[in-house]
Amino acid sequence: MDHPINELEKAARADQEAQFLSEGDFRRILENSPGHCLVYNTRGDLIYLTPATQRLFHIKDLSQVLGQVNVLKDPSLSYAGLDMRGIFQRAMARERFNLYNVRTPVREITERFGSGEPERLSEFTTFYVFPLYDQAGQVSHVVTMMMPQQFFKGDPLALACREYLEEHWQEPFDNLALARRVAMSRSQVNKVFENAFGLTPFAYYRRKKIDHLKEALLQPGVSVKQAYTACGLTYNGSLARDFAKSTGYTPKAFQYLQRDA
Repeated sequence: MDHPINELEKAARADQEAQFLSEGDFRRILENSPGHCLVYNTRGDLIYLTPATQRLFHIKDLSQVLGQVNVLKDPSLSYAGLDMRGIFQRAMARERFNLYNVRTPVREITERFGSGEPERLSEFTTFYVFPLYDQAGQVSHVVTMMMPQQFFKGDPLALACREYLEEHWQEPFDNLALARRVAMSRSQVNKVFENAFGLTPFAYYRRKKIDHLKEALLQPGVSVKQAYTACGLTYNGSLARDFAKSTGYTPKAFQYLQRDA
């Protein structure tokens, strides 16, 4: 029998090892995550996606996707207003960043890579992008992780209204154009949208502006005024007040604190 001190040392080592996760543990975490994780090699080829992603887009045959999809060679991959090529290139340049309230392009991706009817739902995610490094400190992979923020499966008219606002967030708010898009009166649009999402179309549009303004403020070398312009906004105090209510900071303070973090 080992000396009691040796037994204690063994127990301490076992306890210490139990505090760390193995590679298999990390894989199980990813495979049971409700979010979507996609991994690309440095050539832009998609080499991994989580089971949750496969299920959502009805992807049955991974051999038709892994190693076949390339974000640098296929410009049509930029769904939901995302510049996937630009996103990949930013990560390859060692940038880590987040995008907020990104619409998951369920219909577009299912029709291209999946099988059967697309799910009739609306999913919005926070989109995390970051590079992985090899032992030499060089970028080895690019990872995109999309964690659901809001999930809605219901009234198709409410979904159509929301998708219109997603597509036209840079333009001035036009409730009449929105109503024409879904063939309803403006009062009906407001009622349907508020019943589904708990806020008016204008309030959602305003929140979308703030989310995009956050992203623009974090771009290198961009002034507050330039960020406003990029989002189709007039540089005045009205939105700044809403921005402060949402974030706790003025746009200038938010930009300073986030860049300094």
